[in-house]
Amino acid sequence: MNIKEYIESGILEDYVFHNVSDQQRREVECMSKIYPEIRMELERMQSSLIKFIELESTSPSQEIKARIFSSIQEDDYNKESARLNGEGAKNVIKLSNWPKYAVAAGLALTFLTAFLYYSTVKQNNVLENQIAQLNSEQKLLLDRDKKYSHKLGILSDPDYKKIKLNGLSDKDSLAYVTLLWNPNNKSVFIDHTNLKNLPNTKQYQLWALVSGTPYDMGVFDPISYSSFELIPMKNADAADAFAITIESRGGVESPTLSEMVVMGKI
Repeated sequence: MNIKEYIESGILEDYVFHNVSDQQRREVECMSKIYPEIRMELERMQSSLIKFIELESTSPSQEIKARIFSSIQEDDYNKESARLNGEGAKNVIKLSNWPKYAVAAGLALTFLTAFLYYSTVKQNNVLENQIAQLNSEQKLLLDRDKKYSHKLGILSDPDYKKIKLNGLSDKDSLAYVTLLWNPNNKSVFIDHTNLKNLPNTKQYQLWALVSGTPYDMGVFDPISYSSFELIPMKNADAADAFAITIESRGGVESPTLSEMVVMGKI
């Protein structure tokens, strides 16, 4: 169960304001016993509501009370006079019931204000989550744009040689790798690949062949890179050809010739 989603669903606010069915009430009480996070959030809401009610229910001053009751008595006198004269008999309100109505109206207003407060807080939390998600997506887009710009810069650099490594007929004739090598600064990148996915215990390893001697150029996992980025490999001082073999994860010192999948000459 996702506790965070349950808390943000609004069910706890509805429970505090008695706006749930019997089944929902039993569910909230059960969940609060099982999950401490839900119990703590529920207790926090209840405590905040009590404090809010106490704050909003401060008694008026004696002067204000005197003015209110004086006005009530005068109004009651006028209504009683009207009743004795046969007018407005149905509209008379007993003075003894007025405080009950006032308290009920005050509590209703207090609960409504508190409910609006919690609704606003909940909406703000949703907006904050949405903003965080947008910021995360923006960061990903900026990172992708940076990698893509780097790739375009290298592809447009005339110092880089594009070398295609083709699949061997006895392994996978459809396999291929496009490699970029700059003899001036020695950097090597792998661009496009058409290689099969390997188990976690295996990796592809690139080799530079110089006068028949292989030199380790590093290991890589094609699946870990997207189409808008290059795979950086070790620098190559010289090379007559490049080849790729399948080796144990982490690479080996000497290539396993029987596991060679692609090769290409300069």
